[in-house]
Amino acid sequence: MSRQLVSRLRRRVLAPTAAALALALSSTGCGVLYGSHGGPHTVVIGVRSHFVTQMQQVAKAYRKVDPDTTIQIESLPDDGAAYLQRLVVGRLGNNLPDVVESFDTYINQVNDNNIVRDLTPYFAKDEGLDEKSFAGDFLDAYRPTGEPQKVLGMPVSDDAMVMFVNDKLFKKAGVPLPKPGWSTEDMYEAARKISEAGKGSYYGLLANSGGLPNPAIYNPMLKAAGTYVYDEKTNTTGIGSPAAIKVWKKLLEPQLNKYAAPYSDTIGAGQLRFEQNRLAMYPGARVAMPNTQAAFGNKGWHVVPMPEDKGKTSIGGGSYGLSITTGAENPDGAWSFLKWFYKTDGGMEAMSRTGAIVPPTEDALAHGTWRDQAAPKGSADVFADAAQKAVMAPVVPQRAQSVLENQLQAALQKVLLQHVSVEKAFGAAADAVQKTLDESGSDDQKQD
Repeated sequence: MSRQLVSRLRRRVLAPTAAALALALSSTGCGVLYGSHGGPHTVVIGVRSHFVTQMQQVAKAYRKVDPDTTIQIESLPDDGAAYLQRLVVGRLGNNLPDVVESFDTYINQVNDNNIVRDLTPYFAKDEGLDEKSFAGDFLDAYRPTGEPQKVLGMPVSDDAMVMFVNDKLFKKAGVPLPKPGWSTEDMYEAARKISEAGKGSYYGLLANSGGLPNPAIYNPMLKAAGTYVYDEKTNTTGIGSPAAIKVWKKLLEPQLNKYAAPYSDTIGAGQLRFEQNRLAMYPGARVAMPNTQAAFGNKGWHVVPMPEDKGKTSIGGGSYGLSITTGAENPDGAWSFLKWFYKTDGGMEAMSRTGAIVPPTEDALAHGTWRDQAAPKGSADVFADAAQKAVMAPVVPQRAQSVLENQLQAALQKVLLQHVSVEKAFGAAADAVQKTLDESGSDDQKQD
């Protein structure tokens, strides 16, 4: 996803208030955020909990390549707001790790707060890792709005949506298995027949997870329909446009017509999961593979591309990545580690053993050992093709992002639980998001 125009909404520094900063400092031990650096031969890497075990394995592998360098793994908060605040406090206290886990959706925030470095000077050294090394549009998601010449991070995995299929439930319901090139209508018809056969014991489709519309599903569908979530040029949202209303109706159809898992089964601790053997179809990314294999082994399920509409496949994507911080005490050591990390026979091989990633580089995507991991036949090609075609989520101004998420969730609940029309529910959501965008624009004009 390219960043094209300068947006004043994104150039404001997200500095915490004095009270918030004082609270953050006190809660982290007077500002001491990370363990002390071990000098020029230590690279400190801060990641969230989902990444800690993998990084420990990677660090062990790197030790064999560079025994003189110690990799120290530090843990960051899982909550998005706490994660950002922790990094801001670390920068203000001159106490950041050398490398930090980054996220495409947070790139503007870490850029505004001067937390991570531009990697293009490192790419310019032409040492085997540059911008052309990466597959698809995933690297572009790490370019901050208004400064597309910068690259502030590199994706670790090209997470793109595919459809997980439970072969046994299809067979049990007497429904033919889906094949590449299938349509949304084909998917819905299969879901209807399977849900009818299941009579509440299993369902044909998981339409949303956690009670939220899935951005990796609706973003590419909105784009294919000629509309958008957010347009930076006009500072407007398109989620209430006539084209968008048609998309929301399409997305909510399975639940409205009761051939997808009920809304009550998609939220909270009781949320249905594919590995429970009660869902015939589930849109997900490769990160779900380890749990799926643990539940089913390599038989009785497979993955297929997302369905097509008028020859267009709606594939959403996103990623987490790695960045070098502005507070790195050992930036050269950090870059040496990252160069190795992104090699097909380096860190990518160590990461591939987890079975949870689709490598982000062209070479590793085509030739990496991730293709040899135990999985249903042909799944690697499905994941690789999805990564090449994935549509990235648009960058929404910070103040409007949470409003967007809350309003879309509220609209979904109004339609499914209160029987409000799609037009009214999503129209109200659009009005609320647009109001926030207008207010943000007015604030920037006042500051200017």
